[in-house]
Amino acid sequence: MIIQIENKDYKLIGTNDYTIHMDFINPELPVIYAHSSLSIDELSAYVKQFSKGRPVKSKSELENLEFFTVDLFDLKYPVKTLIQGNSAPYLKNNMIYYSKSYFNIKNRIKLEEKIRETIFEQTIYDLIGKWEERFHVLVNDIRFKNLKSSYFLVSNSKLTINKKNI
Repeated sequence: MIIQIENKDYKLIGTNDYTIHMDFINPELPVIYAHSSLSIDELSAYVKQFSKGRPVKSKSELENLEFFTVDLFDLKYPVKTLIQGNSAPYLKNNMIYYSKSYFNIKNRIKLEEKIRETIFEQTIYDLIGKWEERFHVLVNDIRFKNLKSSYFLVSNSKLTINKKNI
């Protein structure tokens, strides 16, 4: 199947592997090997993100990049794995970045849950920080728990947020 991304044609070949391989042996028609569950929009986001500022690959180079998406805030975010470093996952330019060495999790589903939870908590901390500045109020303690019936609880400048809000 031939797809077009940013006015460039790519040959798309479906695989059973959850990684994306890009083969630049033929620079006029590069080949993308991707899992069949990935949508064209996800592949587009991946190619756009990873092609920025990259030089043209040599003909013999085969690129193997891990790629998957995470559902968060009613959107699908592509996730890029950083080989080096040990930083917590973060959201930048509608893409989530995480260091492979930060989480020592082999199970993909558990990894996605942990990334989702970390980004959710960071977003809540950022939003609370903005509101604290605006209202000149300080929240002493912010916790995340599974609550049965409410989205959050407030008591004595302590805030507990329901983890199910993710």
